[in-house]
Amino acid sequence: MIKQRPLDKDKVILKIEANIKWWQKLIQSPPPEIKQLMDGFHALKEALTTDPQSLAAGLTSKRTQLDSKVAAIKKAQDTVSAACASMTEITACFEEQLESRELQMQQRLTLIQELKSQLQQLRSQLELAEEAHTQESGSRDQAARCLKQHEQRLKEANDLQSQLERASKQGQDQARSLAQAIGRFTDQDSSGLTAHAQSLLQFFLACSSDP
Repeated sequence: MIKQRPLDKDKVILKIEANIKWWQKLIQSPPPEIKQLMDGFHALKEALTTDPQSLAAGLTSKRTQLDSKVAAIKKAQDTVSAACASMTEITACFEEQLESRELQMQQRLTLIQELKSQLQQLRSQLELAEEAHTQESGSRDQAARCLKQHEQRLKEANDLQSQLERASKQGQDQARSLAQAIGRFTDQDSSGLTAHAQSLLQFFLACSSDP
């Protein structure tokens, strides 16, 4: 076995620094492999120059911070998951409402089309009714004129009938008076006078009965 010798950190650190300076002077833009080697030297130098207890405490603190961040991230993830689930439910509710609104809109569009068709039919019926009303108004005016003419003629006929009735009554009264007068002369006059009077009576009766 190789006997373990104590490590002189100061010498190791000096050698690491010398190697880093040499590589930096030798290669201005080192390839990835050399850069990784130089990064390893830097890490080794940092590890050797740092107090182990301070390093452990720092690592513990960083671990605690990382655990806190992980816990916070997990909590945030749970919150986001719950929010996503809630948003999914809300989205499903909105989609259901949207489908219902679209169905209602379609039904209303159908109803609007039906109402437009009924309105067109009512307009056609209204036009026909207005035409019929116009014709009826013309017929009514014509009938009113005919009725007025008929009433005028009826009035004239009634007036003429009244005149004829008065004339007939007057003629009958005159004939009755004449008949009475002839009756008074019947016993006192000759048959010739009576016949002449009766002829006159027939003449007056004929005149009174003629319209």
